[in-house]
Amino acid sequence: MHYMRIGKYGIIARMTNPKNQSGSVACSTYPMAVGKAGRKAISDAECVEAIILTHTAWMSDPPGQKTCHFLDIIEDDIGPRGINVNAGKIFDDESQWKYLEDMLENKVDEEIAKRIIFAHKNSRNCSDK
Repeated sequence: MHYMRIGKYGIIARMTNPKNQSGSVACSTYPMAVGKAGRKAISDAECVEAIILTHTAWMSDPPGQKTCHFLDIIEDDIGPRGINVNAGKIFDDESQWKYLEDMLENKVDEEIAKRIIFAHKNSRNCSDK
């Protein structure tokens, strides 16, 4: 009633007939294999699905055996009891295989491979401090 009294009819119209809200555009493309074009999400539901698939792929553990190549878990009869830091260990071909169960160039594109190698190199340098 207040908006009617002061003559603000546009606000009333928007309250009774709001514009459709679009979903997140953070990831409007489905994740695809390396070298293939991604499929665009059409609806809001597909955008949500694409976001979930992308975040699951990038935020979960890698498919290989080891997440961090320069850390080894120390175990005894009871189970894990600590870690051993090999600060000088290089992210070589063997480390790549343990990280992704394949070589980086076969699993990700060149730009992402460079970022992964840089992150492992940086992590190793941080452990020196």
